[in-house]
Amino acid sequence: SRLSRRQWSLVFLSPRAVIPGDLEKEIVSVDLPLPGLTEVARILHRMLKGEKIDMELPLFERFVKASLGLTEEEIKDLQFGDLDF
Repeated sequence: SRLSRRQWSLVFLSPRAVIPGDLEKEIVSVDLPLPGLTEVARILHRMLKGEKIDMELPLFERFVKASLGLTEEEIKDLQFGDLDF
């Protein structure tokens, strides 16, 4: 058939992948690490600067530590507008 002559690629994004046994040889899985401490601090610093928010260092460090384990997109979804610094 015409479809079988084409090469196709599919990309799935997921925090957890369960690959059926009969597809394991056909699928390439790439694990991307979550941002580390330095990367989280850089992302949050850029966000705060963009919002013109000045945060004391001890509070900033708490935000960084609390954000560990989040993806970059999850960090970027954080809202600072209602916080009183």
